[in-house]
Amino acid sequence: MNFFINEFSILSPTEKKAFNEKFEEKINLVIGEKDSGKSSLARSILYTLGCDVRNLDFISKMPENIYIIDFNIDENNYLLIRKKLKGGKGKNFFKIIRNRDEIKNFYDTKGFKDYLNDIMGIELVTTDRENRETKLYPNHIFLPFYTDQDFSWQSYLTSTFTGIPFINNYKKIILEYFTGARSNEYYKLQLQKNILNSRLIERDALIKSKELIIEENNKNIKIIENINIEEFQRQYEYALNMYNNIVETEHKLKRELNEKIYKKNSLLEMKVKLDSSIDEIINQELGEKCPNCKQEIHKDMEENYKLLLTQQNLIKEREKLNMYLEEAEEEISYSMSNVKNIKYENVELRNKLNADAEIIKLSDRANSYALNQVNEKLLDEVSKLRVLRDKDQESLEKVEKSLNDLNKINVAKEYKELMIKAFEDLEIPFAYKNYYVSNLESVNIMLSGATKVQAYIAQYLSIYRMAINAENTINIPMFIDTFLKDDFNGQEKDRTSKYIFNNLKDNFQSFIFISNNEQTIESISSYEYNEIDLVGRGNLLNKDYNSIYDRYVELLKEA
Repeated sequence: MNFFINEFSILSPTEKKAFNEKFEEKINLVIGEKDSGKSSLARSILYTLGCDVRNLDFISKMPENIYIIDFNIDENNYLLIRKKLKGGKGKNFFKIIRNRDEIKNFYDTKGFKDYLNDIMGIELVTTDRENRETKLYPNHIFLPFYTDQDFSWQSYLTSTFTGIPFINNYKKIILEYFTGARSNEYYKLQLQKNILNSRLIERDALIKSKELIIEENNKNIKIIENINIEEFQRQYEYALNMYNNIVETEHKLKRELNEKIYKKNSLLEMKVKLDSSIDEIINQELGEKCPNCKQEIHKDMEENYKLLLTQQNLIKEREKLNMYLEEAEEEISYSMSNVKNIKYENVELRNKLNADAEIIKLSDRANSYALNQVNEKLLDEVSKLRVLRDKDQESLEKVEKSLNDLNKINVAKEYKELMIKAFEDLEIPFAYKNYYVSNLESVNIMLSGATKVQAYIAQYLSIYRMAINAENTINIPMFIDTFLKDDFNGQEKDRTSKYIFNNLKDNFQSFIFISNNEQTIESISSYEYNEIDLVGRGNLLNKDYNSIYDRYVELLKEA
């Protein structure tokens, strides 16, 4: 399967400006001076495809932007729109139109990623850190095919996107998948293996459980033979009557306790009113002030005497109430103690009754259901479970054999050969991390400066060549954002450009971003590419807004 990007657009309703560019199915070289928008273009394309890219200023500065990408997967054409909805669901809104008629909307990346995996033919299912099954997210799908000038030269496949480590061992999984070391068939078998292992554990648990029941029944049959059932049932009924009396007493005590609590709350309400009258109302009357001049109004002696007398009487009433409240507290404490004691008796007797009831149930089972017949039925179920378990074990062994056969595919040898050749072309020292380690990160890149960048370019493009050559995986465009660094000398620029263009020219669609300084342009002058010139624009959004908007207006109305 081949994934080609035909055209890309950005609409900025805020700025009333747009970006639009068509691409070719070969090397697309984006040239621009510093801050002309090269990295913003690369990141916007990956963002539209669902990736959580770092350092995309458009997301914060122009959150209303609409991103539209036109791409093909083999003969099927897709138009993908990504934008943020203003309210409610749709922080990550995707609308995708297949062959101009089939329309699907997604309101989060989680739903969109399943559709993306489906149309790209990626059937890989792995697990996250909580051991839940998951398909690859856009971050994981495009991670090996995008070198970011700010992060990719620091460590391989780590910091380009956010939100990638939640998949366990993600580097190994995506590298092995895209290079053909692990096919869809491998991951299907791995998932089948996990299911069979879970089923075997479940069947073993059921068998063990039923065998324990059989063992328990055999013991209970022997115990019941020595029980005087009639005498036991008489004692049980006596204990049951005691239990019922205790429950009734508990309910009575609780009702009395509730009445006392209600009485206490009534007294507290009365006390609050008395406090208000004593401390606020009467004091306000005694110290009443003129509303205009704010001077205290002097009442006659008789009126003040009445107020003070009323206050003293109320204080005496409050003292009585406090005494009643103390008595109510003591009564409540006493009642709560009685309830606690009766509950303790209740629990003790209930535990005894439960234990005794178990014996009665055992006797009933022995007399009514014939435990030996129950055991015969359980033995038959165990026998059938063992047959199913043996079939699952046989299936598991076949799956493991197939997995072992697929594990014999060793792409590390090809990777090392490509890396050795790349390091020779770039004239940088080659070394293994460990000669006996066979994986896709076995080359040692303990370098610095220009040679470190060159080593990472070699790593990305070696993996990319293997991915393009893999038979059962989709071919995805490569993005290399600003591969020539300021500290490269002339020879390093020439060698790096030659290595990149020679490795990409006959492979697949790719996007290379470079600055427009004279020496850089000179280093790539002899190669063929589709040039996209951002020089002098100053801002990526340089097209007429209305002319681009009118092309998509009908589709955008529904978004």
